[in-house]
Formats: sequence, C-alpha cells, structure tokens
Amino acid sequence: MGESMIDILKRLSEARISGEQVTVATMDKRKCKGTIKEIIPGQVKPFADRSVILVQTKSGIKRIPGYAITRIAAGTN
Repeated sequence: MGESMIDILKRLSEARISGEQVTVATMDKRKCKGTIKEIIPGQVKPFADRSVILVQTKSGIKRIPGYAITRIAAGTN
C-alpha cells in the first residue's frame, strides 16, 4: 500500500472540511477525481479499513471502500 489507512482518512477528512478536490487511487489501478462528500465509518473491526468514502465526481457520486484506497493526491480545481 502507498500510505497507511490512518493517514489516508486524516487527509480525506481535511479535504472534506475544506472542500478541496482530491484524486483517489484504488488498488485496482483506477483513479477518481472529485470532492469528498462523506466518510461513512465502518461498523465492525477494523473500523478504518471498512469505512466507505463518497466522492462527488463530474459523472456522479462514487462509493469507494476504505480498504481499496492506496493513495490520495491533492487535485487542481
């Protein structure tokens, strides 16, 4: 993995608060660029890995499971 899950969730929550656009890379080599709408916490252990991230893209809202995220990059507006 590129980054630890705690670092990823910290950067995602900061981006959600500020409304910053980010690029999310997943383990299946896909990239999703947009703003973070919500972070839904996991219900079972490990909570961080089982969280779901909602990303608002140009084509609509994408749901990305926390365990599938490998890297977060700051996007450009």
